[in-house]
Amino acid sequence: LSFGVRNCGEKDQSSCSTLFLGSTSNTHSRSVISVLASCPLGWEGPQCDTCALGWTGAKCDTCASRWTGARCTICSLGWAGPNCDFCDRGWSGPNCDTCDNGWSGSNCDICRGCNVTIAVLTSSACAENVPVGTEPVGLYQTTPYFNSDMMNTKVSKLEQFSVSSSNTIVHIEYDLQRNDLTLFEVFDTARSTGLLIVMTATAYSSPSSVSSRKTSTVVWRFSSRMGTPPTQSESRSYFSANGGIWGFHSYSSREVDGYSSRSDSCLQYSSSKAYGVENCRDNSFQCSTLYSAGLTKKHSRTVIFITVA
Repeated sequence: LSFGVRNCGEKDQSSCSTLFLGSTSNTHSRSVISVLASCPLGWEGPQCDTCALGWTGAKCDTCASRWTGARCTICSLGWAGPNCDFCDRGWSGPNCDTCDNGWSGSNCDICRGCNVTIAVLTSSACAENVPVGTEPVGLYQTTPYFNSDMMNTKVSKLEQFSVSSSNTIVHIEYDLQRNDLTLFEVFDTARSTGLLIVMTATAYSSPSSVSSRKTSTVVWRFSSRMGTPPTQSESRSYFSANGGIWGFHSYSSREVDGYSSRSDSCLQYSSSKAYGVENCRDNSFQCSTLYSAGLTKKHSRTVIFITVA
């Protein structure tokens, strides 16, 4: 089968009049030959006649508003996102040039006592299958995600709000009783040796009705097999390599560990005294259960906050 036009020999000019289309042919009228080439820096489009993302000007040689860097690929201070089109954490205002409420400093990066949303967990992903990246986490986001932009931030407390499909709410406060650990160090210490934390769980049968409350001092491991926690601004496909517990049980003789040699360290084996959600020993489907002091509900969504020290 042949496709195209051809000139078979110097004296066979007439053959150029035929356009071959596989098993058929037609009368050839005209052919245009083009060469694919990359556009010069700052330009894009089929004819390289449009300014590329991040560039502007008559010659597309100047960084557009909100963009900076030698190749205009970095968001300007105060801006964030793939298109540098929303305010970065700590910034606000129409031009993202004002420190948000509670934030201060020349880079709006000081926020002592501020609560920052760092993760959303779901019934299908609460540890191993939670993607990690630098995009902001929305309070009403429905897809699992962990934001690693706060891993170098010192924290004094974590908070967890877990909701069931029937609107049972479990609020868990992780009081570190110290403010010298970064978020990375919290998880690194927990998975390595265990972290002594005062945890308070409050369960609500409805938004205004408290059904139970429990405070316990526990050794929280999250998961001894989680591997190295995400580093500052790291992106990867998982939060934990193996297992993880967001919550606690109140058996003082056992650590709270999503991958312990003792299976009873998981919430499911202590459900009468357990609060929270878990991915116990690789069984990611267990994220679908919300434990609330003897009650098990279908887990819908969990939001994790930190309090900046």
